[in-house]
Amino acid sequence: MKKEKKELTSRDLQAIETKSKIIEVSKMLFANNSFNGTTIRQISKEVGMADGLIYHYFPDGKKGILNFILDEFVTERSEKIEEELLVLEKIHSMKEILEFLGNTIFKYFGKDKNLLIILMREQSTFDEIHMRRFQKNIKKIVIKTLKIIKNKINEEQIKSFDTLMMANQFWSSIYSFIIPTLSS
Repeated sequence: MKKEKKELTSRDLQAIETKSKIIEVSKMLFANNSFNGTTIRQISKEVGMADGLIYHYFPDGKKGILNFILDEFVTERSEKIEEELLVLEKIHSMKEILEFLGNTIFKYFGKDKNLLIILMREQSTFDEIHMRRFQKNIKKIVIKTLKIIKNKINEEQIKSFDTLMMANQFWSSIYSFIIPTLSS
């Protein structure tokens, strides 16, 4: 028996829009004022709703909003990045691989300035589960980079060197490129 898709009512659509607005406003305020420097009152004022209504959408308040933002990053963006990294197996030039990695990371992180600021600055406010998931996803990307570089060495396309150091330097330079864009 197939499940029928429920059509969204105008109330459902309005709730989705309101929740999205709460998330975007919260990202902006968390990025500008920090998580601890932002109040529910500031969020609700910016969204244009009563303070208590935020708790209808996020019963855990600010922490619930932050966790939603992190879940969205981990589930949606990390999965998309992993899918895109599968293409790397087909790229032969090391220069093209590094360009592809940089462009992919910028595509999923660099375009959401507020998310990137939150991920970089607010890690101390992440609960343990979200911190582990965040670190695990970043580690997957670095390990994939290492694996590709080691394959290129094994195929004798590039000379042998300290691949961990190279991967760390590469990702550091990506961060160095993205971080200045946060202030603009």
